[in-house]
Amino acid sequence: MAQGHSSQSTTNLIFSGEAGRKKTIAVVVIVAILVVLVGVAVAVPVALRMNARSTDAASVELANKVLTETPLIDGHNDLPIKYRVFVDNQVESVNLGQRLTETTFAIPQTDIPRLRSGKVGAQFWACYGQCSSQYKDAVRYALEQLDVIMRFVNQYPDTFQFVTSADGIMNAFNAGKIGSLIGLEGGHMIDSSLGILRMFYSLGVRYMTLTHNCHTPWSDNFRSDWPVDHASYQPPQSNGLSQWGE
Repeated sequence: MAQGHSSQSTTNLIFSGEAGRKKTIAVVVIVAILVVLVGVAVAVPVALRMNARSTDAASVELANKVLTETPLIDGHNDLPIKYRVFVDNQVESVNLGQRLTETTFAIPQTDIPRLRSGKVGAQFWACYGQCSSQYKDAVRYALEQLDVIMRFVNQYPDTFQFVTSADGIMNAFNAGKIGSLIGLEGGHMIDSSLGILRMFYSLGVRYMTLTHNCHTPWSDNFRSDWPVDHASYQPPQSNGLSQWGE
């Protein structure tokens, strides 16, 4: 019985006569095509993955080469305000030399290990005072933030170097240090005084944003461009810049 069943199965697959021979060839061709398609379906993704790995490795190697030869400059870092908000400007209480975690420093986003692994070549530290300080103690707020920046930069002289120019950035970079610059985040911190602006420059500030999220007497902030029905929309006061602002 078993032998007869095997013979019957064979007969069903190998057709007799000329017509049968053509059917057999057709079946063989179809099976061969299916085998090729399956092989392609398996081989192509594998090849693509291998090529992607090769491309990724080459891209990383190129990026490392570029960052080793050319300083990557981060134009804005909010670390200074974190000192004020979370440790009352007690710079010595935070060890930037270790990788910070939630248990060692609230909202840890910047530390020396991260800066080094990211190959940051220069950093603008944001000197920021909340808009609520406008018309009150914004200048004092900014000066205290400048003090914080200078203190933690000087706390790690092997890592940071205070600079104020492109040449300074390159000198620090060539010495294996992260050039540290200062940006004033919000024109409300000069209290509408060009004299105060000049003093900030003499203290090392090298850029100032016109506004943060509040108007100044001479400049409108970005919320004036939002839809009028937006919850945080602020109607313009100077239509961009006032004459004094210009």
